Order: sequence, then C-alpha cells, then structure tokens
Amino acid sequence: MEQQGLYMVIDIDKCWGCKACQVACKQEHGIPEGSGNIDVIRIEQRDEYNNLHCDYVPVLCNHCDSPECMEACPVGAIYRDDEGLVSIDRCLCIACGTCVEACPYGCIHITTIDGEEKATKCDLCRDRRKRNFLPSCEQHCMGKAYETCDEQRMENLTKDRYNYRVGRIVYISRKLIELGKNCG
Repeated sequence: MEQQGLYMVIDIDKCWGCKACQVACKQEHGIPEGSGNIDVIRIEQRDEYNNLHCDYVPVLCNHCDSPECMEACPVGAIYRDDEGLVSIDRCLCIACGTCVEACPYGCIHITTIDGEEKATKCDLCRDRRKRNFLPSCEQHCMGKAYETCDEQRMENLTKDRYNYRVGRIVYISRKLIELGKNCG
C-alpha cells in the first residue's frame, strides 16, 4: 500500500529554462560548483513543419516508489521518511557511491559540503518546510512551474492534463495533450 504524503508537481509548460531553481538549490544547500540536486534539461524537437520547438524539464530526485538507491546503500543511510520522501541520513552515509551508481536518473551525487564528503540529493528542502517555507526551487521559480502538495491537490492538478509520475515527482502539461492530438 502506497504511503500518503508530499508530492512535487512540475508544470513543464511554465518552465522556460532560466535555471533559477538550480541556483536557489545550490545556494540553499551550500552545494559547490559542478553537481547539484536539480538539473534543467533542454529538449529540442521539430514539428511537422520543420519549426524548432524547445522545452525545458527540471530533473530532480523522483523519490521513487521502489528506490534502487535505498536498496544499494550498504549502511542503511537512505530511507523513506514519514512524508513518503526518500532521504539520506548524512550521519550514516559513508560516501561509498553505491547509491550514485544505483540511481537510474543520475540524481544522487557525492559532494563535499562543510568539509565532509557525503551523498546528496533533493529532499524537497525538508528543513525549509519544517519552518513553513516553500522548497527553495519552488519559491524562486520565476515561471511558477513547481508546486508541493498533497495527493488530493496533485490529482486535481493532473486532471485533464498529460501527466507523467515517477515516485513523488509529477510532470504535467497541457501542450503535450495538444501535440498528441495533432499526431493522431
């Protein structure tokens, strides 16, 4: 039975690739240059008239239903918290990298923060949310593409839209429904 909890809905129609979410995340978590917890991917394709079309998709930890990173961790540092999110206990992490290799989405990195090398990934800004703030990516997104919500709100947001869910991250789009109608 699936746990109730928190979801992150990302409306890819609203993302224009400014990468404010990446910058905000790095700043919030003290992540050095290079790897990060969010990557904004640019996807280019041509339509039937050979016009170039470009979308941007923010990629972050999916908080998978069956997390391969959690299975791979030899010391049990990766666990599912009470909100249903996949988290890392930094005190237990030995930075061995097995979780990095196991993650099929490339969303875990070994990073040196405060002089300690540990595995890092998105935790939807747990500490910020405990203080009643939005996750940093959501707060700083200029396009308002992100929304943290409960399951009922997630279902309302996905109604009548293309949606793709992996774990606790749900991508939505009205544009992709229209593209699908034109391709059929």
